[in-house]
Amino acid sequence: MARPYASGNSQNTTTPFLTITQLAQKHELFRPFSSHINEQHQHIPTTSSNEALYSLATKIAEDSYQITLNEAFAIANSILKPTKKTIKKHSKKHVFPLVTDYFLQEPAFVSVATMPSTGWNIVTVIPLSEATKVSERLISALSLSIAVIMLIAIILAGLLLKRIYADPLKELMENLKQYINKENVDSFIDMKHQGEFGELAHWFNQRTNELLATQEQVNSLAFYDPLTGLPNRKMLKIHIDKKLASAQKNKTCGAIIFLDLDHFKVLNDSLGHDIGDQLLIEFRKRLDLCLRKGDLAGRLGGDEFVIVLSLPAFKNHNRTKIPSAIAKQILSSLTEPFLLKGNMYHITASIGIALFDEHSSSTEDILKYADSAMYHSKSNGRNTYCFFENGMQIKADQRLRIEKDLRHAIDNDGLSLAFQPQLPTDNKCPSLEVLVRWIHPKEGFISPLDFISIAEESMLILTLGDWVIKNTCKQMKEWEKQGIIFDHVSINISPIQFQQVSFVHHLANTIKDSDVRPEQVMIELTEGVIIDNPDRVVEKINRLKEMGIRVSIDDFGTGYSSLSYLKKLPLDELKIDRSFIQEITNDHSDVVITETIIAMAKNFGYTVIAEGVETVEQKEILISKGCQFFQGFLFSKPLPPNEIPKYLKSLTPSSDFDIHLDHEF
Repeated sequence: MARPYASGNSQNTTTPFLTITQLAQKHELFRPFSSHINEQHQHIPTTSSNEALYSLATKIAEDSYQITLNEAFAIANSILKPTKKTIKKHSKKHVFPLVTDYFLQEPAFVSVATMPSTGWNIVTVIPLSEATKVSERLISALSLSIAVIMLIAIILAGLLLKRIYADPLKELMENLKQYINKENVDSFIDMKHQGEFGELAHWFNQRTNELLATQEQVNSLAFYDPLTGLPNRKMLKIHIDKKLASAQKNKTCGAIIFLDLDHFKVLNDSLGHDIGDQLLIEFRKRLDLCLRKGDLAGRLGGDEFVIVLSLPAFKNHNRTKIPSAIAKQILSSLTEPFLLKGNMYHITASIGIALFDEHSSSTEDILKYADSAMYHSKSNGRNTYCFFENGMQIKADQRLRIEKDLRHAIDNDGLSLAFQPQLPTDNKCPSLEVLVRWIHPKEGFISPLDFISIAEESMLILTLGDWVIKNTCKQMKEWEKQGIIFDHVSINISPIQFQQVSFVHHLANTIKDSDVRPEQVMIELTEGVIIDNPDRVVEKINRLKEMGIRVSIDDFGTGYSSLSYLKKLPLDELKIDRSFIQEITNDHSDVVITETIIAMAKNFGYTVIAEGVETVEQKEILISKGCQFFQGFLFSKPLPPNEIPKYLKSLTPSSDFDIHLDHEF
């Protein structure tokens, strides 16, 4: 029986196939098989009484293309007749390899099964083409199954990879984008991830912590003063901008306090920056105690501080109440000295205050107004405060213009020297005091009282002082070549200049380079120099004396010198301040003070000179009290260098100390 053949039977004239009987007639191979079928057929009932036999025979005939119904009955009878035991015992099956079928003329798979008892061989022939179709269908089904399985595996693997790699990688990329765009630099990656990504997440989080720490340091450096920890200029401007915008929007008001520590530069340069820095730190602590909650203090730089105040909606006459109270409290906090490295230091402050409201223009203008008020406080004697007034800005602008022009004059020889004689009672071998003069190309003569203080505040005094010393020594050498004889030349030294660490060394080098005799040089210092650091002053003066340079205390009696330190100073001269000389003919107290200074100087072995002597009466009183040297318009005004030789030669010794010249300035 072979299913793949076309349907048909022995009566079908269209079928190309042969029955078993026909096959037996054509080839002897099939004759025994055909005879056996015919023999068995004679004993098989052809009725339908045996339903099982009939059903099986019919099925065999229908499903086979080369077996007639009679042949099918014979086959069915052979199948149903033996028992299961017989089938198991006698059944045999043979499978032949792929061969070329005789009738099909194409390769086919052949299977032969031997039936029990009858010995029938049931041959199944499957053409290769049909088998291939089955295989193709099987392969196709198998391929589809494999494809579905692979697709499912890929999807599952993708989901797994997404969870293990893609999700953390995406999270990492998002964090990196935020870093680059600076949207969120404090984000961290979930540490649930394990393996390489867990390590990468850990590394990323560690770098995030480091970046946050670095960013905090950068912000601190960008907006805060590293020494005091206060907001710096940039942060102050941002804060004032906000306060000003709020005032303009809400019609409120506020105040800016501009504070400058008096003579801080002198202390910082003379005692060292470590002392200066420590003082600023300690001052910040005191400043904090003077402020209210919500007030902001910042450091502009150096010794300049700014305080931003928010004020209630007071009427105009009440707006100064709170700023005044805070300014007074700050000044009061400075009355106590600072203990720095075992030594006590005193310092004061000058304060300027500017108010602002909804009509104020800009942060720069408000700061400029407060700065102008602060300089007005300095001009009023320091250690005080004042509020900005419109006229102050004019003075502040003038101050800035003078500072600029003075700098230009120093750099371009726009200054000159003048020398005022200092005469002894016998007119023998007078001395000179050098004074600096500035003839402005537009303003004309500008008094030293107007530009020396500006030079000190701007630190131009260092450059100006060096210029004066250098040119004085040069002029002294010129006079020496001309044979001009004088006892010494006095040079005023600013406290800022004297307290420079290199002052003594620099002065010594200038004198040496000019080839001037050191004993002909006298420096004049104010009493304030001694107050700041007496021990250091004594050490410097001793070094100067060792080189032969003389030292004088200028304006003596106006400061607060301690007599205990005065006796330690190796001085050469005390100069009585002109304030005592001006009223000496009318005020007995001035006579007593002058007489006391002269007596004390003699006891210490110092010479005494009175400055500002303008009348004969003043001169006679001074002589009667024992004064030895005189300086003032009664004798001579300050003279240019080219007039000094003529003036000195005109002097004639006189026991009566006659007045040689009486110039008006």
